[in-house]
Amino acid sequence: MKIAILSGDNRLGWPGNRLRDAIEQSGHQPLMITLNQISAFISDKHEFYVDKELLSFDGGIIRGLGAASTDEITFRISLLEHLNFDKKILINEPYAFRRAKDKYATLALLSKNRIPVPKTLVTEDAEQAYNTAERWGSVVIKPLIGSRGLGPIKSDNADLSYRIIKTIKRLHQVLYIQEYIPNSGRDIRVFVIGGHVIGGMYRVAKAGEWKSNISAGAKPCKLVLNPELEELAVKTAGIMGLDYTGIDILESSEGYKVLEANAAPSWHGLNEVLKIDIAKLIIDYLISKIKC
Repeated sequence: MKIAILSGDNRLGWPGNRLRDAIEQSGHQPLMITLNQISAFISDKHEFYVDKELLSFDGGIIRGLGAASTDEITFRISLLEHLNFDKKILINEPYAFRRAKDKYATLALLSKNRIPVPKTLVTEDAEQAYNTAERWGSVVIKPLIGSRGLGPIKSDNADLSYRIIKTIKRLHQVLYIQEYIPNSGRDIRVFVIGGHVIGGMYRVAKAGEWKSNISAGAKPCKLVLNPELEELAVKTAGIMGLDYTGIDILESSEGYKVLEANAAPSWHGLNEVLKIDIAKLIIDYLISKIKC
């Protein structure tokens, strides 16, 4: 069986390399597909200008879109959907992947389905953004699309919020303003594969820091999951249509709040805590789905 790992560019990173190893160890052939090296031809038939052997995969796993312009990202998303016209088994499915990469689309869908999320304003109106930040007092200003905790800025000061908002507007980017939820310097990551929780962890921020991403230096710590957390994570994954995902959850005075559902999560910290081969579990799930 040929199993593809699809990414925007040739930077697989630690998760991609673990997945490639897991494919080989399962006795199957990994194919590395780089989206920015594929051209699509459309007429009365559809063709892709790339080594045809690469597109002979039985199923695949989408790992990322790479760093790129808006046009390039749009093209790569559309290319994934185009490649999937013949309904190959891809995890996560291209549209679900695209939606999960968009924080606005994610929170809107989750909130509509009664998943608790933080108060959030998404706008292109700088005055509206500033008035909201001033009213809420303590806010986190985030990029609409981002990963690994890169880009979010916490502001407790109206003047600082104003400067950040003005800068973002000059770059012609969307303003995504979220209430800052006071917490004990940690959040929760719950990992779901095929509708089942395989485990979770606390991500404890470094002293003096507020970001709790492992890539930002947070420490993974053991978490004993309760039924409420498990149900919340599984329901979130199902609503988002994600085959595998890392759900980020914050503890608040009002209960749990879902921050996002990652479509191409890393699991380095979770591997340390759970002592299991998560890459193998993902590939085993993908293989079982291909065989169905």
